[in-house]
Amino acid sequence: MKRAISTLSIILLGTLGLYACGDDDDDTGSPTAGTGGRAGSGGRSGSGGTGGAGAGAGGAGGTGGGAGTAGAAGGAGAAGGAGAAGTSGAGGAAGEAGAAGAAGAAGAAGTSGAGGAGGAGGAQSCGAALEGLLNPIDKVTAGSVIVTNEENGVRTVFIDATAGGFMQASQNPRVYVSLATASRVDLTDPAARTSTDWDISFKRAVSFANGGDGGPGGRAVAVVEKAFDQVGPADVAGAAFGAEDFLEEDCSPKLTEDGQVLSSTTSWYSFDLVSGATVLSPVPNKTFLIRRPDASVFKLAYLNYYASPDGTLGTGPTPATPSARYLIRVAPLAP
Repeated sequence: MKRAISTLSIILLGTLGLYACGDDDDDTGSPTAGTGGRAGSGGRSGSGGTGGAGAGAGGAGGTGGGAGTAGAAGGAGAAGGAGAAGTSGAGGAAGEAGAAGAAGAAGAAGTSGAGGAGGAGGAQSCGAALEGLLNPIDKVTAGSVIVTNEENGVRTVFIDATAGGFMQASQNPRVYVSLATASRVDLTDPAARTSTDWDISFKRAVSFANGGDGGPGGRAVAVVEKAFDQVGPADVAGAAFGAEDFLEEDCSPKLTEDGQVLSSTTSWYSFDLVSGATVLSPVPNKTFLIRRPDASVFKLAYLNYYASPDGTLGTGPTPATPSARYLIRVAPLAP
């Protein structure tokens, strides 16, 4: 019995020894942790680095490598250049600014804005042409304005618009008249271009109202083909009023057939040659309406071009009755 037990103990000890003395080519003792993989390199152009893989061969998986350094963000694209300015020409629109380049990997610059198209040229100014036509003189006229008769609200008025005579007229100013007072308004020609105090001006055969190209006064003129005494308030409603318009679109002057400024009152006269002299005569049955900005209206008729200060009518140019001495009739009409 004792021998059997001893034999069994020897067998067990031998078996245990076989497990303790195995081949060490694989592992020695308990398995150690696998070596970790290398850290991933930083990604280019904004890509994050890939973490190193690394399970150790054999034992338990190795610890993962550290995260790669984040790649730098792509540079922002350069801003687009500003659009070129529009070509010259008044009112040309400025070019739009170029769109900014988009940020990102490509970093491409934004496209520059296209230059604005040149604006159309401004409307032609005729100021110099108008001044040349009217030839303003910087002094006040010596020509008299005299009421020779007044009856029932109708005034007969003498106006000396000789301007020193035909040969000296270019060196003398116009006569400016207020119809409300039937009197002269003392203004130089340049001052009259900014004044609203006068209604109508006279110089030689030319008369015009203070409105449109004639001045800043806002007066408008209409023609009624009737005798002065027959014109009443009812004629105002149907009248075609208009402001003075002395120039064409190209700034060339509008002239009468005898070379005078074509105004709203030019049709007051006709002319004939009498004994070699040009005689201007008022056209019969023609009355002019002059409307002011306050809607008041005056009617006016031309009676004579060779009158005397006492109201006597002349028949033509003589030393006693020179030309450009008007006699007119004026009366207010109810608005």
